[in-house]
Amino acid sequence: MNNQRWAGSDGEVGGAVVTEARQCLDAYRAKPNLVEQDAGIEISNVEGGYGRKQLHELLQNGADAMISSPGRISVVLTGSTLYCANEGQPLRPSGVSALMASHLSTKRSDQIGRFGLGFKSVLVLSDAPEIISTSGSLRWDRAQARRRILEVVPTAKRTPVLRLAEPIDAENAASDDLVLTELMEWCTTVVRLP
Repeated sequence: MNNQRWAGSDGEVGGAVVTEARQCLDAYRAKPNLVEQDAGIEISNVEGGYGRKQLHELLQNGADAMISSPGRISVVLTGSTLYCANEGQPLRPSGVSALMASHLSTKRSDQIGRFGLGFKSVLVLSDAPEIISTSGSLRWDRAQARRRILEVVPTAKRTPVLRLAEPIDAENAASDDLVLTELMEWCTTVVRLP
C-alpha cells in the first residue's frame, strides 16, 4: 500500500454513509410507500438510457473527479470483477448523499454528468458495488438492503439497493484482492464491481 492513508470506516465519509442510511430507514418507517417509489426510480434508472453505458459512466465519473487535479484512469476486468480507478478528488460526504439518492448531484457545470443517475446503472453488473476512496469507502448489497428495509416495512414487495450502504475499511477490502491492492498504490478512488 502506498504512503497515502486510506481512511477507515469511521471517518467523515463513513459517518455520512451511516447518517444517510439511518435517515432513509426513518423515512421508510414514516412513509412506507417511499420504498416502492424508490425501487421504481432505481429500476427506471437501471433500465433506461444508462442501461448499457456502465463503463462510459464510470470513466466519465473518474474524468469529472480529475478536473481540478489531472491524473490517470485505469479499468481492469478480471473473470469476476470490474475495477475503475482514478487519481482525482476523493469521495466527499456530499458525494455520498448524491450516490445514495436519485436525481441529486454535487457536480459543477464544467463536469460531464450532473444528474446523479449514471452510477446507478452499475446495478446491471453487480449486486454489491463498492467505492473505495482515500477519504472513506462504502458498499451496497442487494440482499442486505432488502433485509434492512423489510425490518421497517415488512410488506415491501420491491426494495431499492442504492439507498442503503455501509461503510467499509479500504485496507480490509484489499486484504484478499491483489488487483485492488495494486490499484490502491497510485489511485485515490476505485469503483469495484464484483
